[in-house]
Amino acid sequence: MIAGTVQYGPFGGCIPANALLGDLDGNGTVNFPDFLVLAENFGNEVSQYSAGDVDCNGTVQFPDFLTLAENFGKSLGGQAAAVPEPNSIGLFLLGLVSLLISRRRRR
Repeated sequence: MIAGTVQYGPFGGCIPANALLGDLDGNGTVNFPDFLVLAENFGNEVSQYSAGDVDCNGTVQFPDFLTLAENFGKSLGGQAAAVPEPNSIGLFLLGLVSLLISRRRRR
């Protein structure tokens, strides 16, 4: 359950105040746990925003998923969540192994 006040707006007033659309668990970031909640309830009738009903129409449907996807990785601070980048040495080694394998196949 998300604690806070209710804002009355375009989605029938079920969205917590200051919420980022798609942040179903109320932690301030739209991320994979939010997607799991939506996926678990997809196609079901629910009565809460926190159950995946992002547009507050009573059913978790594709428009709810689209809203979550649009905001995925965003946080209330306005910055995207950090995504770790691959290690350059790991990429170099992967390329080297691929090159060696392709040369052995040619012989």
